[in-house]
Amino acid sequence: MGFEVKEGVLIKYIEEDGLTELIVPEGVTQIGCAAFAKNTRLKRVFLPEGVEIIGEGAFRECENLEYVEFPKGLQRIESKAFYKCKALKDVQFPEELKHIGNDAFCQCNSIKHLVIPAKVEKIYWMAFVGCAELETVILLGKPELEWGPHKSIIFPQCHKLGKVFYKDIGIDWGYVRYYKEDLNNVLTMIDEKDFSLKVGSMIKHRIAVDCYLQTGDAVAGAFIKKNLLKIIRDFIEHIQVERIQKILEQTDFVTKKNIDKCIESVVGQSEDDEKIRTMFVNYKNEKCL
Repeated sequence: MGFEVKEGVLIKYIEEDGLTELIVPEGVTQIGCAAFAKNTRLKRVFLPEGVEIIGEGAFRECENLEYVEFPKGLQRIESKAFYKCKALKDVQFPEELKHIGNDAFCQCNSIKHLVIPAKVEKIYWMAFVGCAELETVILLGKPELEWGPHKSIIFPQCHKLGKVFYKDIGIDWGYVRYYKEDLNNVLTMIDEKDFSLKVGSMIKHRIAVDCYLQTGDAVAGAFIKKNLLKIIRDFIEHIQVERIQKILEQTDFVTKKNIDKCIESVVGQSEDDEKIRTMFVNYKNEKCL
């Protein structure tokens, strides 16, 4: 096969007619810069154990590449390694992975789900920019997420991405973007159930409610009970109709003492405000508060 290997580095693969599946030979420890770049035939690539680094632009613009078997021991995926690999869809990172470079998976439009291993130390800005079909990301650890120039982030233009899951709690990605300087505190708050940490009030309130509803956590419950009116006002302002509904359906935090204040908090005239006001009035009547 057309492999050029020097001191363990696969420097270049020379494209072969009709070959769509490829097994990289044993002894390779690094996929060199642009080694497979712009190969339009390859669909599946299997990397051997021992490969620790996938170099910059290694599989750049391999537009038909659907699957890469990442080996145990892989530690680094460098910048633009899979840039515009638009068919790549089944991405399963090994647990030893530590580093994901900027633009590493730029415009990999077929990826729907990602699990980021616990040992990943840093994900660089724009790492997953333009992954148009990406729906969910699960963080198993607490990687540093680099926020680049012009407030660029690692998941821009991922329009289907709703939540990033951490410790089974879904973090709304839009609010993580907005409160980006608080992200480490957000993850620590979920880790330690410490709602005293300085975090933007809206994301704190959303996570506390989601944490309680998803896990029944007593600390989150106590925080909600103590700060209910602030939470309700935040949710009204940001039109969190569904979360308010869940609070009414699944908790007893709304009591005779605070139901009228909750109703008074709905001051707008929009259709959503009317819907929220009706929910509170119905709750009051049904519970005979």
